[in-house]
Amino acid sequence: MERVPSAFYRITAVLALSSGVVSRTRLGDLFWADAPDGAASANLRQSLARIRQLQQSLQFDLISMDTSRVLLKSTAEVDCDLLALRNILRTSYGGRAVDLCRLYNGDLLSDLPPASSEFEDWLETNRNDLRNRVLEELGAALTEDHTLSPAQRSSCAMQILAIDPYNEEAHRQLMIEAARRGEASLVHSYYNRCRDQLQRELGVSPSLETQELYQRLQRQLVT
Repeated sequence: MERVPSAFYRITAVLALSSGVVSRTRLGDLFWADAPDGAASANLRQSLARIRQLQQSLQFDLISMDTSRVLLKSTAEVDCDLLALRNILRTSYGGRAVDLCRLYNGDLLSDLPPASSEFEDWLETNRNDLRNRVLEELGAALTEDHTLSPAQRSSCAMQILAIDPYNEEAHRQLMIEAARRGEASLVHSYYNRCRDQLQRELGVSPSLETQELYQRLQRQLVT
C-alpha cells in the first residue's frame, strides 16, 4: 500500500475543523510561513499533487482542489473520524456520548512529527478545544443521560479517565458500577487508584464526596 504523506492528515484536519474549505494561501501560510517568496505555494502544490496521486491509486476522493481553494468532500467512500466527531459536537441528539467514546482516540494528530510553529500553534489550540468539549459532553452524560446502559456509563467513565485521570466523577462512576455488580475488590481497586493518582500527581486526597461514596459502597457490599 502506498505510504500516506503526513500532509494528507494535516490538511484533512485543517479542512475538517474549518468547515471543509480553506484557501491555498491560508494553507501555505500555516505550513510554510517562513519559506522564501513563492516557496510556500510551490510546497503546497507538491503536497496536493501527492495527495491527488494517493487518492487516485487507492480509488477514493476526500480532498479536492481548485486554483484558489482546497476542499473536504462529503463521501461515503471514506470514514473520517475527525469529521464525524466535529459533526457530533455541532449537533444535539441522543446517544452522542457513545459515539464520542468510539470516535475520540486521543489528542489530534499526536502520532505525527512536529511541523511549522504556526501549524503547531493551530494544532495545540484545536487539540485543547476538542479535548475539553469531549470531556464536557462525557461528563454531562454521566450526570444527565439516564438512557445509558451500565456498560455505556462505564465506557464513558473510562474514556474520561483516559483524557483526564484526575476526574473524580469518572472514578466514582466506575466504583458505583463495580458495586452494582457485587465486585467489592474492584471497588477497592478503583478507589485506591483514584487516591494514589491524586496524591502522587497533585498532592491531594480524594474529595469528601468520593471518600463517603467509597465507605457507603463498602458497607453495602458487606451487608
